[in-house]
This record gives sequence, structure tokens and C-alpha cells, in this order.
Amino acid sequence: MFLPDVIRAVTRRWWVLACGFLITLGAGYWAAQPPVAYRAVEVFAVRPPQTPDIPNQLASLRPSVATFSAGVAQRLSSSSGEDALRAAGVHGPYVLTPRNSGTRQTPEYLIASVQVTVTEPDEQSAMRSLATITTAFTRELNALQDEWNVAARERITISMLAEPTANKLPNSRTRALAGVLLLGTGLSVALALWLDEFLVRRRRHTEFLAPSPQAPAAAAR
Repeated sequence: MFLPDVIRAVTRRWWVLACGFLITLGAGYWAAQPPVAYRAVEVFAVRPPQTPDIPNQLASLRPSVATFSAGVAQRLSSSSGEDALRAAGVHGPYVLTPRNSGTRQTPEYLIASVQVTVTEPDEQSAMRSLATITTAFTRELNALQDEWNVAARERITISMLAEPTANKLPNSRTRALAGVLLLGTGLSVALALWLDEFLVRRRRHTEFLAPSPQAPAAAAR
């Protein structure tokens, strides 16, 4: 389909473009006023007991500490863990990311840590949800060690590495509006072309199936 054909098809279905333009304007107005959101972040270390040769099966090796903390983070990210956190007041999306200080050259898990990120509509809610998740991590950590009957002095603990902070998420109204306008215009033109092609084909099909006006005269002879 050449450009003149596209212009004629779009001109015939101008009402599709008009409806698409109105819908795009509404979506653009909504996109230009994004809701305010704050993202809170905290990083805490997961530390083994101070004495290296105590009989704690959960902390016998440094990598096992990182693996254990990753398992706790995964439990809190599961559907049951999410339900529990929602019931505790965490309403926004959250992520628990296990980290460690190892590299490819030195893969030792010297400092196993977990980064907690949560997004809420205001700063107070973000900080409160962050504290709720950290408390839930500690509770889950202790519950698992209770199952192993780990003594209090032999337990894996957590300590803060980075102070919890909450920052307002940046947003660009101009970029959001431009993206909506571009997407809405493209979809409107594509819908107009598809509808025009569909209607033209249906009309041709109807004309092909319609009886010829000369057929009755030929039958009368």
C-alpha cells in the first residue's frame, strides 16, 4: 500500500481517527499526572556467629549464610509471604535482593547481605513498610533457627549496613505525554487502515455474490 492509498483510506475513515484522538487525549491527560510515589531502600548484613567453630549447621560455611538468607528472602517473596506482609500493612510492591561481597576472582561470601526495596505513595508509608519487611525477615530467620534448635549465642543475626532512606520517584510528564500521543496516533491510523481494508473486502465480496442484472433476461429467453 502506497502513501496515496494510505491517505485515501484514512480520509474515508476519518471518524476512527477522531475517536482515537479523543481517547488519546484522555489517556494523555492521565499520563501527564502520574501518582506520587516514594521508594525506600535498606541494606542489612546477615552475620554468622562470632565464634567460627561452634556447631551451628546453618552457619558452618560462609556461603551457607548467603544461601540461607536468600532462602528467607525467597520465602517472604512467595505468595504466602506476600499475603502475610499485606496483612501487616505493606501495600506497595517490594523486592528482597540477596547480595554478597564476592567477585569472580574472589568468590568468598565475606559479607552476605540483603537489600530491601519497597514503593509506597508517601514517605511515611514507605519507611513503615520497610521496617515491617525487616521485622518479618528477622522473625522468619529466628523461626527457621528455632526449628534447628540453635542456641541463642550461636544464631545467625542481621545488622544494618546502610541507613534506610526514602526518596521520591522522578517522573517526566512531557515524556509520558509524548509517548501516549505517539502510541495513540499509531494505533488510530492502524485501526483506520484495517477497518477500511475490511469494509472494502466485504463490499467486493457482496458485489461478487449479488446476482447479475442480465441473468433474469437470459433465463427468460
